Amino acid sequence: MNENQLVHKHEETLFIICVITTCLAALYLLISIVGVFIFLAFALLSLFSHVISMSHIQLNGVRLRETQFPDLYEKVVHLSTKMELKNIPEVYILESGGLLNAFATKVLAISGKNMVVLYSDFVDIADESPDFDIDYIIAHELAHLKRNHITKSIFVSLAMWIPFLGTSYLRMAEYTCDRMAAYYTEKPQNAINGLLILAAGRRLYNNVNLNDFLEQYNEKKGFFCNTNRIIVNSSANSKKNI
Repeated sequence: MNENQLVHKHEETLFIICVITTCLAALYLLISIVGVFIFLAFALLSLFSHVISMSHIQLNGVRLRETQFPDLYEKVVHLSTKMELKNIPEVYILESGGLLNAFATKVLAISGKNMVVLYSDFVDIADESPDFDIDYIIAHELAHLKRNHITKSIFVSLAMWIPFLGTSYLRMAEYTCDRMAAYYTEKPQNAINGLLILAAGRRLYNNVNLNDFLEQYNEKKGFFCNTNRIIVNSSANSKKNI
């Protein structure tokens, strides 16, 4: 499969719309004195929060190396090479207090080094469960780096305030990374198990009736449910080739 086929068909279009929206919003703010202060305050606050967050991760997380969780580090190296990333990102395990998550980030967003953070509970589940492999989670986050989603987030930041627009782009980006992770790991069942873990938790995901869970999706009605359903159906159609 051509890698371009893994990218959700609406991702690039929504990205362009979000960039235009952000530029127009920034221009509107910059032509007024009050707007300039709002824009600068927003930019400085975002930068300060980002730097604090990166410092916390690097000081409190455990960085994977050849001598630190070598098996897990080897998975990162293997997947990074397979996905043709230019550099192996720094990967940290961070205690999460029970939260199930992982994310990719970039120090200073544009020119800094790439980082992936794995919350410790996800790693624990992979160690404890014979039918769940952390490869899919790692590949999903590496896909964000490969697609430059972190850098792009700067250029769509103000569009995030527009209802449905920013979140729709983010959803399309997530679908792209889901597809890329399933493709490069060649383990689509891991994608299903990962989503079930996020839905039901580490103890119950194995007991979820998948058919009933899918049927639940079709039972809900209303404007917000239907709006989300349109987005999800669009993603489902783009996943047929995986």
